[in-house]
Amino acid sequence: MSVKFRLSNIDMLSRLSLCVVLLSTGMTLVWPINVVYMHDAFGRTASAAGLVLLFNNGASFVGNVLGGFIYDRWGGKTTVYAGIVGSACIVTAMGIVRDFYGYAALLTLLGFFGGLVYPVINAVAVSSSPGDELKAVNRIFVSHNIGMALGASLGGLIADMSIQALFFGNALLYALFLVVFAAFIREPITPGQAARSNRSGDGREVAHGSMFIVIICIAFAISWLCYSQWAAIVPLHSQANGISFRSYSMLWTINGALIMLSHPVKMRLLIRYSVTARGQVVIGSMLFGLGLLAVGLSVHYSQFVVAMIVMTLGEILVFPSVPAWALEKAGPGARGRVMGWVAASSTAGRMAGPFIGGILYENIGGKGMFAIMAVVGVAAISLYLIADKLSDVQRVRTASE
Repeated sequence: MSVKFRLSNIDMLSRLSLCVVLLSTGMTLVWPINVVYMHDAFGRTASAAGLVLLFNNGASFVGNVLGGFIYDRWGGKTTVYAGIVGSACIVTAMGIVRDFYGYAALLTLLGFFGGLVYPVINAVAVSSSPGDELKAVNRIFVSHNIGMALGASLGGLIADMSIQALFFGNALLYALFLVVFAAFIREPITPGQAARSNRSGDGREVAHGSMFIVIICIAFAISWLCYSQWAAIVPLHSQANGISFRSYSMLWTINGALIMLSHPVKMRLLIRYSVTARGQVVIGSMLFGLGLLAVGLSVHYSQFVVAMIVMTLGEILVFPSVPAWALEKAGPGARGRVMGWVAASSTAGRMAGPFIGGILYENIGGKGMFAIMAVVGVAAISLYLIADKLSDVQRVRTASE
């Protein structure tokens, strides 16, 4: 008895998850080596490389906001196509260019085109899972990190042979993503649905929660500012302690594997003990602080591994809960915008993180820099709590109107 594979048997969320794995694998081949590459290939300092990443993330910020807005107004499939084609062309050119300023300009453009894509994918995932938005956000988060783990593993192996091959491999995986996305994502993303929802009062729902979303996005940006040091400064810190880039890349493999394996356990525990989004971000932010302190004190590779495990446990609590928390304030017609702003806030953190981290690292060293970041990461808890309190006040006020 033969069993025929049918595309219709695969739900939309699983198709999107596969697309995200491919996208994140390609992206992670190149992203962790940017600071080291600009340092080694062009002779630039960590702060100069951090400034380039600031421009990259600034452009990504614009792409995030624009991508979310376009999804709500006109749908998102064309936006994804434009973002991926542009990214593939740019990352190919990055593997060829031999001039620092040309590389910096291309990296900035890559930020914009890449920034268009993720808000659309998240908005489609949430829209395809009505009533189960938390599941959708977590599935995309896990898929993203599976891709990062695969990309980090491949990146370390490929980097030993050729740094340029990383850029071309990234472009190839972008092209594969485009083929899979075009073939698998068949359900229409209709701008008319978003437009009708915007006229049905969803805008008022967002307006009522606008200050909550602003504050939680600021806190989320701070969390990402601290977390971004793992991609920006930890490579330099680990090299200074005699750890190879290949070994550093394996830390991201551990990160992705832990996220993937812990997901079912995490969901069961959250349901069993009814842990709120506020509880998740408070516990997760404390773990961020511990992880940053640990990596600042790390000398041996095993210590870096322990620090990564602690940071990962914080990550799996904070990063999926904040988007789901924000979505509680968004109607169906505003999901793209809310996802765009949440993605933009994470981009803002990644934008400032390498630059600030680079300056601190060069002036006070690794221990001092990571200690400061640990304090800042824990301090973000106060903003999350203020946002939660504001949400309670607004809910009571809205109920009394």
